[in-house]
Amino acid sequence: MKLKTPPSQHRKPPPQLQDFTLFTIDNIELKERQTIQAIYEAMPPPHPIQTQLIGGLDTPEELKETVVLDAGLTAAVLRTVNSAAFGLSSPITSVQHAITYLGVTAVKGLVTQAAFSERSPTGTPQQQASLDRIWKAARYSGAFAQMIGQEFALPRLSVVATSALLANLGDVALATTTNDALGNFEDNGTLLNRAKQQQEKFGFNSFIVGGALAKHWGLPPELAHSIASSGLLLTTAPRDYPLPIETLQQKLIIYTACRIGDAIAYRKIDDIDDFGIDDSNNCDLFWWRQYVDAGNLSRLRELFKDAGFKRKANRLINTLG
Repeated sequence: MKLKTPPSQHRKPPPQLQDFTLFTIDNIELKERQTIQAIYEAMPPPHPIQTQLIGGLDTPEELKETVVLDAGLTAAVLRTVNSAAFGLSSPITSVQHAITYLGVTAVKGLVTQAAFSERSPTGTPQQQASLDRIWKAARYSGAFAQMIGQEFALPRLSVVATSALLANLGDVALATTTNDALGNFEDNGTLLNRAKQQQEKFGFNSFIVGGALAKHWGLPPELAHSIASSGLLLTTAPRDYPLPIETLQQKLIIYTACRIGDAIAYRKIDDIDDFGIDDSNNCDLFWWRQYVDAGNLSRLRELFKDAGFKRKANRLINTLG
């Protein structure tokens, strides 16, 4: 079943979007392809646990039993969750405690970050600050994908949450391998501005890099494609990107969760009301509104007005640090 395009989708996009085209792997030149190859080849190989995280470990018991087998990852997770960024009133003393307090998806995000950091060069202080911000966006993206997906009883929820968690894998690669990317992760950044800066500077964007890196690492093709295409809802009208309803709904929830993660990490919002779901000047959400209509997901828009959901969202924002 293909989605239909409501009349409201013919509304003209703002000039910032009209003047911008999001590149894909199909419209970049050989020189840029070679640069992308050099970036992903410079990245360390994935930690073995990352394959397990992507393929499962969706129950508290499975996750705990796997993580505690690696003392280094256990220590890194506990060190992160007990850092000043989380501001906990009492310390988290075990992986089980962390899972109980933060939830499986959030801890999977912390383990992914720890596993990557264990194999990566330390980098400059500026690189580390950028990576901390990117990983913060990632763990919020995964956690919100899980939360929103549960509201809609979304099938294959763990796949959706993992796709959101790893959607900015290309940002991780850029921040790890080049100092030139650091300005893209400054405070108050939007996806549109970040993508514009990347394409002007490199001739490609982090979505292309992330998809290529995922493929190079041998991650599932579905996940690599999800990463590579996860920015298309920024610039592409629904009529130009026809998808089956179930696929659209998954992509829409991933995109929504990632924009929330960005807002928390880069704009430093601490209240879901500040996300700007009804802000007509938020170009990151211009086509989002049209996709909500096209995918018959008007309840997604209403969710941000629901007092119960807002309480849960704000509790999550204040929990994950």
